[in-house]
Amino acid sequence: MKAEDRNILSGFTKTRAIEDEHPYESFCNDKFPSIEDVFDGLNSNGLYSHWQIILSRKKNCTLEQKYLCVSPEGFACVELLDIDYSENDGVVSFLIKYTSTGQELLVMRSLFHRPKFLFINWEDIVDLVKSETGETNNESSL
Repeated sequence: MKAEDRNILSGFTKTRAIEDEHPYESFCNDKFPSIEDVFDGLNSNGLYSHWQIILSRKKNCTLEQKYLCVSPEGFACVELLDIDYSENDGVVSFLIKYTSTGQELLVMRSLFHRPKFLFINWEDIVDLVKSETGETNNESSL
C-alpha cells in the first residue's frame, strides 16, 4: 500500500468503518428519514446539505468514476463503486477502491454526522492541471 493510501479516511479499518453513535433519538420520532426526504434535504439550505460531498462540474456523476478523495488525514485517487442509504438505521455507505492498489474500503456514516471527507471528480482535476501547466500528456503523469 502506498503512503497516500493510508489513513485518508480517519482511522477506518481496511474493510469497514462506522460511527458508533448518532443523535437519532433527539432528531426523529419513530423512524429514520426516507430516501426521498434525504434527497429533498440535499439542497443548499436543506437539513442534509452537509452531505453535498461529491464535487464535479458535470451535472450527473456516475458510479465507478475516479475521484480525488480528500480528508483531514490526506488524499488519494479512488473509484467510487457504490453509495447506499439505509432507511432502517439512517446510515450512508460508500464503497471505494484505491486506484493505486485495488484495495476496497467500505465507509459507513450516520446521516446525522457531518462527513469528514469529500470527493472531487478526477477529470476536473486533470483539466485543471492541464490548463495551469499547458501539459497535454495523459493523466498518468499526475
